[in-house]
Amino acid sequence: MGSILGIGETIVDILFRNGQPERAVPGGSVFNALVSLSRMGLQTTFVGEAGSDEVGNLVTDFMQENGMSQDYVTRYASLPSPVSLAFLDQHNDAKYVFYKQRPKGLGAGRLPRIKAEDALLFGSFYALDDDTRERMVPLLERANEAGAFVYYDPNFRSSHLKERERLLAHVVTNMESASIVRGSDEDFHLLFEGKGPDKRRSFEERMLWIERLYRERLSRYSPYVICTCGAEGVLLFTPESSKHYEAAAVRTVSTVGAGDNFNAGFLYGLLTGTTYASLSPLPPRDRLARLKENEWETCLKWGLRFAADVCSQTGNHVSEDFVREHKKS
Repeated sequence: MGSILGIGETIVDILFRNGQPERAVPGGSVFNALVSLSRMGLQTTFVGEAGSDEVGNLVTDFMQENGMSQDYVTRYASLPSPVSLAFLDQHNDAKYVFYKQRPKGLGAGRLPRIKAEDALLFGSFYALDDDTRERMVPLLERANEAGAFVYYDPNFRSSHLKERERLLAHVVTNMESASIVRGSDEDFHLLFEGKGPDKRRSFEERMLWIERLYRERLSRYSPYVICTCGAEGVLLFTPESSKHYEAAAVRTVSTVGAGDNFNAGFLYGLLTGTTYASLSPLPPRDRLARLKENEWETCLKWGLRFAADVCSQTGNHVSEDFVREHKKS
């Protein structure tokens, strides 16, 4: 098994509950996933940026504490590091306010080599912004040339709806370059309808909409698509079938980082609990085509486990208790 590489932003999330700050945690969508995978004992390589201020130091110190290399983290001094405020509502779902200004000209930062046995995780606005794509696209090309597994999470925010038509071309290109695509039902509604899902409709009705979207559009870009639906579970679409998997009930403390850690758990299950790695040197999509139904279930259940653990606490990453429990079993 090789390394899991990820490219994305770093940010410090400040969690608010009842109008009061509760905790500050280093984050970023891809960053969160790689921290959890590192805690679970996998080799990870993060590619990104951090400021040269105290907020940036929090991020790099946190990476060191979690055994993560900083070889491909570019430090900049021209602007303060990004910060997000996450306001939890009565259901412990977060609404975000972002404070970030990214310096221009960071696209030429160092990039790691990628091997066929590696996996690359990318997504969010970092994979859509023209400036950050200067660094992201060459790494994505390296991954595809090497025959590495590529996992794409659009993680599209409603704050970018005004740019949706322009950004959709990048989203489609990213999907076509990925071995598998994972988005939430909200991601797919925002991207392809221009509005969030109508929660007044039943889950069955919303599921039928996503199935139709897969058949008519998504399958043209990626034959393997995962749609996460929060507490209502996860949908898997492959060329052969579609299936719904239930999520276990969990007492939710915060949903911050839930999707990021589903990504981490899926990758963990794929690389440690299936025959995927042994099917080299087949291309990634051909390897996915050979996975049995129980192997897909293994991957998805690991994703749901990682997400459930993060929802049960205020961290952005799987807890030390979760790691200890896994090592014990």
